[in-house]
Amino acid sequence: MVPFPNDPMNAFDRRHIVVNLEMLPLCSPNIRSGKPTERAQLVGQKLNDLCHNLIDPSNLYSSSDLSHSNGQIVSWYLYADMYCFDHDGNIQDCAVLALVSALKSTLLPPITVTPAGEAVISSEIVDRSIAIQLTHMPILTTFGIINEHILADPNLEEEGIVSGTLTIAYDERGNLCALDCVGGSTITDEQTKECMKLAKGRVVSVSSYIDNTVENYFKKLKEAFEPQ
Repeated sequence: MVPFPNDPMNAFDRRHIVVNLEMLPLCSPNIRSGKPTERAQLVGQKLNDLCHNLIDPSNLYSSSDLSHSNGQIVSWYLYADMYCFDHDGNIQDCAVLALVSALKSTLLPPITVTPAGEAVISSEIVDRSIAIQLTHMPILTTFGIINEHILADPNLEEEGIVSGTLTIAYDERGNLCALDCVGGSTITDEQTKECMKLAKGRVVSVSSYIDNTVENYFKKLKEAFEPQ
């Protein structure tokens, strides 16, 4: 990927990842093969919106002499294809956890540019040393609204009867990232504050679990490729 002239990586920084969500027929009896479901398209769009400022691309560009490529910079362009095999509700929250975990556990090989201006990428697994830097780790919590009642993490049956949803995202530092209310239901300030408290309260445990799992993965990966 090469930035446009006079565009110092700004436009392309925002397009380093494209997310696609596939909800296969085997994940639910309500889904048929063929055209992607409306739900899959909606969640996929929200995932792409969420990723707008998720990745810090500073280490995804080639570090080769720019004179080799006439000032053009080669960069990684990531596609995240996600497949749902068992849909029992609240797929958006699950998809974000899966996406963040996958990005944090991905290693890419460095890019070099030859004097002829060609990008060269090593195919050896041991050469993969570039970790994808995330600017933050969003953790979503969705609540279903049924009249005056609020349900946390609604399942598929509950999603069919809710009149609206409230999705709250906090990052690992406790910063509020997003608050999205869908549907025509009304929710009081007190209910909103309680939902925000619950959403923020689970961030520490979920983010710690992801970090520990990724750390153990990299540890085992390193051991597997260390010289015996």
